[in-house]
Amino acid sequence: YSKMGRALKAVEYYQKSLVVKREINDMNGEARCRVRIGLEHLSLGDLNDAYAEFKGALKIFESLEDDNGIAICYENLGDTFMKMGDIREAIHAYERCLPIKVETWDKVGEAQCLDNLGLAHYSLNELAKAAEYYEQSLAIWKSEGEKHALMTCCESLGGVCFHMDEHIRSIECYVQYLTLSQEVGDGASDHEILLRLGLSNAAIGEYSVSLEFLRQAMAFYIELGDMKNRTTCLQEIGRVLGKTGEIQEGMSALEQALKLRMESGDKQGIADCGIEIGLLHYNDGANRQAREH
Repeated sequence: YSKMGRALKAVEYYQKSLVVKREINDMNGEARCRVRIGLEHLSLGDLNDAYAEFKGALKIFESLEDDNGIAICYENLGDTFMKMGDIREAIHAYERCLPIKVETWDKVGEAQCLDNLGLAHYSLNELAKAAEYYEQSLAIWKSEGEKHALMTCCESLGGVCFHMDEHIRSIECYVQYLTLSQEVGDGASDHEILLRLGLSNAAIGEYSVSLEFLRQAMAFYIELGDMKNRTTCLQEIGRVLGKTGEIQEGMSALEQALKLRMESGDKQGIADCGIEIGLLHYNDGANRQAREH
């Protein structure tokens, strides 16, 4: 029932199993059953019930000195706290899980825990700490040859580095992501990475490279019918063209973006485009048009 997505039915049968486990005094089986029940509650968004099951299982595993079970409980408690929005408690749980993964030589589990810590610190805008954890997990995923997990980590670390203005590292991560996506044949998020590469290269003044990536991204968004991100690409292209001195081409791109923003009713986007167009007019010496925008 769990694999069929019928969580409530799964809980019903796990509860029946739990009764038997208690009757025969199978403490390990009881704890593992409670973990399964907790996971079903977590999938249903019943966070308090999930917390209660994981906490109960943890108490049993600790009495049995079962390190693997203890680590599983702390990891699941961390996930539960994340969904509750209690990020500090999530970090505390993941930090309790991590040394057990290291001590038991569970490299995949260690990397997953490091990724969880990276995400938690990123959620708190603690970017340097997030980057530190992602760098550690990146090294493990690479050594383990786990390409899909490595792709996800590259994307996450690239985003963190971009927000820290460490654009060279951000670009390295995104380029590695694209290389991996070609190797595994999974280009589902390539358009997003191309857009980010465009932004990162623009941030370090590599405008011609930036335009190449932005135009590739826009072609994807046109094909996908994604008007919002197509508009974002147009606006960024216009901004970059303005910085290269191609004022008229930049103006054309920004005016197309402005039109699309107006059609979608995006007031903030309209304002941003207006400012960008005004700046281009000002740089071109057209002060009246600059004031109008």
